[in-house]
Amino acid sequence: MTRQEIETRWGMPVSDIAKDIAAQGLSMIHAAQVFGIHKDTLVRMLSEDEVVVRFERVSIRSAVSLREGMPFWQYVSLKVDEGKSRKEVAALVGQSYKGFMHTMEQNPDLDPFPCHHVARAWLLDTGETIVAACKRMAKNGLSLSMAARVIGYKHRTALRDALEARGAFLDWHDGRKRPKVTL
Repeated sequence: MTRQEIETRWGMPVSDIAKDIAAQGLSMIHAAQVFGIHKDTLVRMLSEDEVVVRFERVSIRSAVSLREGMPFWQYVSLKVDEGKSRKEVAALVGQSYKGFMHTMEQNPDLDPFPCHHVARAWLLDTGETIVAACKRMAKNGLSLSMAARVIGYKHRTALRDALEARGAFLDWHDGRKRPKVTL
C-alpha cells in the first residue's frame, strides 16, 4: 500500500495516524499491520515526513496475542491443528523462519508441532537440544557427518541447516585421521 492509498483511505497524513496508534501504547509492528505495510516502509514514510514517533516496544509474541486475541502458544497450536507448516506459521506470526525455529527451540515443552522432527525427537529422547549435543560432539572431535548419524539426520547438510537455523555455527573435525605431532 502506498502513502497516497493510506492517506486516502484514512483521510489524514500517515504521521498523524502513526502518532494516534503510538498514543494507544501500540508498537511500530502494530502500526505497520494497521496500514498493511512492512515496518521498514513505515519508518521510511515517517523519516520522509521528518516526524519522530515513539512507539512501545512489543515482542512478537505479545503482538500476536494482541492481534489475535489469544495467547501466542494457543494461536500457534491452532494453526498447527489447521495443518500449517512451521514456515507458514512463522509468516503468520510475522517472524522469520530462523527466528521462529529459535523460539520453538527455546520453548520445547510448548512446541505444538508433531514429533516427527529429528531435533524434537532427540530432545524428547535425551533431554538435550541438538545445539548442546553438537557442541559437545564437536568439542570431542566428531565430524559433522558422524554427529548427523548419531542424532538421526540422514545427511550432514540437514544437520548443518538445522544448527544454522538455530544460530549455531560450529567448527567440526573433518573426519580424517589427525596427524601425530611429536615434540
